[in-house]
Amino acid sequence: MGNARWRRRHVHKVMSKANQLTPAFQLNLNNQIQQGLATFGKYAKKQPCLTCATSGGKVFIHNPHEKTDLAVSQPSTDANAHIQYLNINRTITAMTAGPLDPKKPGDDILLVGTQTNLLAYDVMKNKDVFYREVADGINSMTFGKVGSITEQLAIVGGNCSIQGFDSEGNELFWTVTGDNVTALALIDIDEDQLNELLVGSEDYEIRIFQNEEVISETTETDKLLALSPLYSTRFGYALGNGTIGVYDRATRVWRFKSKHGVNCIHGHDLDSDGAPELISGWANGKVEVRSDKNGEVVFRDSFSSAVASILVADYRMDGRDLVMAASVSGDVRGYLPVDTGAKVIAPGSGGAAVSDASVSDETLKLLLQQKQDLSFQIQKFEELHQVEQHPLPLQDHPPGSPQLRPRPRPQPRRHTARTYVLPFHVWVVIPLPASCVLSMVFGVPPSIDACTHPPPIISYPPPLVDRSHVGLDPLFMCAPSCLVVVCFSLELVVDYAFVLTQ
Repeated sequence: MGNARWRRRHVHKVMSKANQLTPAFQLNLNNQIQQGLATFGKYAKKQPCLTCATSGGKVFIHNPHEKTDLAVSQPSTDANAHIQYLNINRTITAMTAGPLDPKKPGDDILLVGTQTNLLAYDVMKNKDVFYREVADGINSMTFGKVGSITEQLAIVGGNCSIQGFDSEGNELFWTVTGDNVTALALIDIDEDQLNELLVGSEDYEIRIFQNEEVISETTETDKLLALSPLYSTRFGYALGNGTIGVYDRATRVWRFKSKHGVNCIHGHDLDSDGAPELISGWANGKVEVRSDKNGEVVFRDSFSSAVASILVADYRMDGRDLVMAASVSGDVRGYLPVDTGAKVIAPGSGGAAVSDASVSDETLKLLLQQKQDLSFQIQKFEELHQVEQHPLPLQDHPPGSPQLRPRPRPQPRRHTARTYVLPFHVWVVIPLPASCVLSMVFGVPPSIDACTHPPPIISYPPPLVDRSHVGLDPLFMCAPSCLVVVCFSLELVVDYAFVLTQ
């Protein structure tokens, strides 16, 4: 027992260590970050800049590429030197960035949504691209191509309406939905090379729009907070009651509910298995990376304050995308996918080399499952051995459990020089009005010339049997190698003597 307890503790420690995310860098921006209001933008020289909404209707932009702040694993002490501010002077409700201008495909435009307006802002030129009034307000925003429209659009969702604006502020897309829009995402759900629009709203519905028409509706258990495409036809979702999960088209793959609130989700492949995981940030500061297949936690980390946003970008400009998690207090950490350079041979892999990080969890699970199966088989064998050594009396069997038990080692008695009597007893306990018992006695000498059977001796042990339900119809079949007895009864004891004449 002590060794088993030690093994359980050891396994828990190994799995906890394997699941812990280690930041590639971390820094503090010394600014509050509003929940869900952070994005990346390449505003100049294709340098990704972290852009966040802060208190007082302001936006700050962090560009670390003038110095090597991100080359160290400790927080930068001069992060403020790389921050510039933009005053919006309104309550910011949504924000994103993207190459809205088709004439400048490499330069992103910052898109800021408020309760009544949409602002498209050129950061490098420090001027507005357009300023558009949106009567239904802006609760959520995304960027990209939707349906058959070939231009990049700023897509905004407000009070029961969804609109798409081009680089000049023209409305090229418009549709309506059932309630206030709370989440937007683009995904090619039918794999026709054209994006469909995922829409989450306060009426608990996830709707999929193909152009302006709804092609799918799914009802959830609370209002939608976030939607995030993963790969192919799969996407993640987050609800206001602390639920996250994954859908494949309109079919739910898995879901998980926590007592804590979820603030943000994003999809990215952190375990280098070729499929993005669902990464979630929580109000209690947790960051969890869950498998898209079953929702199992692959990695985890925690902040001292609530997680505001999770983003993916090549922030260090070294050719590798990393996941960045930002807390509401301004702490930012970057996580790289597991190193695929170290190769080991996994049990059951046929000698193929696989990554050490991907093996640790899967191999441990496989071995634990094999151990559990073997332990179960050993337990069953021990129980059977105990029953054979110490059979229970008839009355000890619980009612409703069929039992068929021959007496051990029937002893033949010699009557004459050529006559043997083999007592054969079958105990039957079957709580059914009519049941069939088939008993076979093997090992009868092949030189039998005749087999005789006297009338059966039947006894009903009261008060176990209701005589009105008992019927007896024995059928005897003789063969050179076996005897077959078939009898119909409820609960009875059959003592039958087979006289074998040789």
